[in-house]
Parts: sequence; C-alpha cells; structure tokens
Amino acid sequence: MSETTAPAVIAESESGRRFTVVDALRGIAALAVLFHHLLFNSELQITLWDVFPRCFSEFCHNGAFGVEIFFVLSGFVITHSLRNVPLTARGVGNFMLRRQLRLDPPYWTLLILTVAAMYLESRVPWMERKPLPTWLDFGTNMFYLQNIFVMLHWPGSFSIMGVAWTLCLEVQFYIVFILLLLAGKYLGRSAGRELAYSAALVTLLGIVSPFAQRSAPNYNFFVEWWFYFAAGVLCYWAVNRAGFRPVFIAFLILVTLLALFHDPTPILIGAATALLLYTAGRMGALTRWLDYAPLQYLGKISYSLYLSHLLVAIYVLRLGYRLTGNNHAGAVFWFLFAGLVSIGAAHVMYLLVERPSVRFAARFKPSGGGGRASSIGGEPAGGNWVASGPGRSGTDDLRVIPIDR
Repeated sequence: MSETTAPAVIAESESGRRFTVVDALRGIAALAVLFHHLLFNSELQITLWDVFPRCFSEFCHNGAFGVEIFFVLSGFVITHSLRNVPLTARGVGNFMLRRQLRLDPPYWTLLILTVAAMYLESRVPWMERKPLPTWLDFGTNMFYLQNIFVMLHWPGSFSIMGVAWTLCLEVQFYIVFILLLLAGKYLGRSAGRELAYSAALVTLLGIVSPFAQRSAPNYNFFVEWWFYFAAGVLCYWAVNRAGFRPVFIAFLILVTLLALFHDPTPILIGAATALLLYTAGRMGALTRWLDYAPLQYLGKISYSLYLSHLLVAIYVLRLGYRLTGNNHAGAVFWFLFAGLVSIGAAHVMYLLVERPSVRFAARFKPSGGGGRASSIGGEPAGGNWVASGPGRSGTDDLRVIPIDR
C-alpha cells in the first residue's frame, strides 16, 4: 500500500471483504462452460438437442464464451495483484512464484488424473483406444508449453487436458503484461510516465488483437485473446484514475466496432464484463453487488470446477449413454446428474488441493509494501479508497481498490 494510505483504510482492508462481483462472474462463467461441455461433449448430444428448448440449447452453445469472461476478470485481478509489486527481478519473481503455487497443484492433480484415466481406458476392450501421452508430452503440459509446441509443430505438442489451453494463454498474458510494464518503466523514467507508456502498449496490442483473429481463432497464442485481458487491465486503471476513463471507454468502443466485421458476440461479452466491473468500481459496489450465496459458492470453486468438469462429465455421460442409450428422459437425467457430480467433484478438489495450495502460496507473500505502486496499479496519492476483499483461487489478495472521484 502506498505511504499516503491512511491507517484507518488499512484496518478496513483487513476486514476480509471480497470482490463479490468478481467472484459471482467467475461462478457464472464456470457454470456456462460446464453447461456447454455437458451438451456438446457426449454421445447424448443429438438426443439432448431434440429434448431441450432451443433457447436452452443456444445458452449451452454460447456457454463457451465464459472463457472470455474469465480473461477479462484475469486482467482486472492481476493488475490489482501487481499494484504493490516492485518491477525488480525479486519482486516479479516472488509474484510469479506465488501465482504458480496457487495454480499448479490443482492443475497438476487433474493432469495426473487425466493421464490415469486415459491409461485405464486403453485397458478396457470395448472403449476406443487413444494414443497415450509420452513423458515429453507430460512435461510440456506440466509447464503450460503445449500450446507453443503445437503452434511450432514440435514433438511434445500433445494437449492432455482439453481445458488447459486457457491456462497456457493465462501464463502468456502474465509474462507479456509484466514485460509491457517493464517497457513502460524503461521508456517513462518517472512514475506518471511509466504507467502512461505501459497503458499505451497494452491498448495498442488490444486494438491489434481482433485483427489477428481471422477465419478461426488460434487457441495457442495470446495475441488474438489479448483484447479481453487488456479490457480488464484498462478497466482497473480507469476505476483508479480519472485520466484513464476516456481511454478505457474509447478502447471498448473501437474494438467492438472492429469486431462487427468478424464475430461480435465474444467481443460484446468481454466488453459487457469490463463495463460491469467499471460501473461497480465507480459506484463502490465491488464488494456488494451480486452477493448471492450460490454465485459466491460457484465463484469459490470456479477454478477447480473449470479444471475437473470435463473429465468428470465425460465419463458420467458416457456411462449414461451405455445404460439408457438415446432415451429422452434418461438423457436429461444424465445431463443433470453429470452437472451435479461435476460440482461435487470440484468442491472436493477445492477442499483437498486448491485451498491448501492457496494457503501455502500466502506464506511467500512479502510482509511489507515495497516498490512504487503507481508504476503498476496506478494508486493516486490522496485518492479516496474503497475496501475490497481477498481474491479467489488462483489470484492474489484483492484487499483494497482506490477510487479517484
């Protein structure tokens, strides 16, 4: 926290209140992705299309856009998490260490379980035999490199977990964002200019982002998805500093207009997510809006749910198809049952793996401030402050957010 922060604000920030808007949106995004895969990743898909109303089937189809919501939230949260991190090798290294200690254990657990399931599948005579990953495949997946290896057509490019492509992009986002902050620090040479240069680089890359997505999205490289991350970053800065507000609004309008020449739906969803965060932040409602227990619960387990749901749901739906075939009532039952089992498995995953990893990562958090927050988070001296709460899984603490009214 900057030295200008009042002690009363520090006490308020330690009250433990959370960004309920962020947590609720995480829960909504995770549930949307779950519904998408429940409908489109089993032999029951055609049967379920016949049973469900068209509006619900379309909702499940568009549930894939929950990923775009995750990316916007990631940009917002990471900018907040970096607000007090000094742009030094030690500061950045400590931040990345804590990030990976939070992200890696749940991901590695699901990676091992997925490989084990693939091995058991290969031993069942009536099941389709698929090639098992090599040790090189496992190594590249373990360190989020499979996307790069796929793009370069190198050995070790086998993606073991279907949902892991987004994690690979997340790691690319973090690295590129920190590099842009370092570039701003090098070009600016002063606190105000550093942030201005970094924001310009983030914005320019965000404007280029929709152009990179031509006929089909590239799921291996961050550039085509940078708009969403940049929208979250600029949203955070716009909430904190009045000077960034026209930049943020102009960015959303420009990129949305550019998206009209391609596929506007995901861009509009990303822009709407950023606008909701911005509105909540400007109104001091980040810790009040969408504070509903079911959404907050889903937000709490959202990372575990996102990682585990595909593995769990596929096997439940596959079992259902073998037991009841294309029976309409049976298909609906297995759809609902697979969803409930996926949420239950995510809850267990959260308790046994994710929550302990979050607590372990917290041990490495520096006890003091350190570093100029203005070069990253843009905390204005003498600004007004609104208390917020700790971040969910895979994020650093979301304690305080400054509002310069």
